[in-house]
Amino acid sequence: KNKIKTIKNNLIKQHEHIRKTHLFEITREIKHNRFIRNPIIGDKNTIIILDRYHRFNAIKSLSLMGRRCIFVDYNNKKIKVTAWRKGEKITKKLVIEAYLSGKLLKPKTSKHFIPYRSLKIKIPLNKLI
Repeated sequence: KNKIKTIKNNLIKQHEHIRKTHLFEITREIKHNRFIRNPIIGDKNTIIILDRYHRFNAIKSLSLMGRRCIFVDYNNKKIKVTAWRKGEKITKKLVIEAYLSGKLLKPKTSKHFIPYRSLKIKIPLNKLI
């Protein structure tokens, strides 16, 4: 089972741009509920956000300091990545290159399948201060 860890804001990075409308919705949901639903999932080797990067940006926009993350090994063959849109191709290598180069991919480019992801976890906002 993966443990939830707190990581400093400037250490974890994303590989895709965000959709501003979705960011607004997630931010509003977090403020209303006073908790984060499900932690950010990142790669333990590169510190790339693999899933829930809108939550990451919502936490940042609310000036909360801590990022609660579950780290997985992106090299694990059980973790898969596919494209959201038909006709597009995405690989783990492209995800890592986008992160390393700083040339972020379009929003909703990659869809990660992480078989042992934790769901239904609520993290109170006071744990992120």
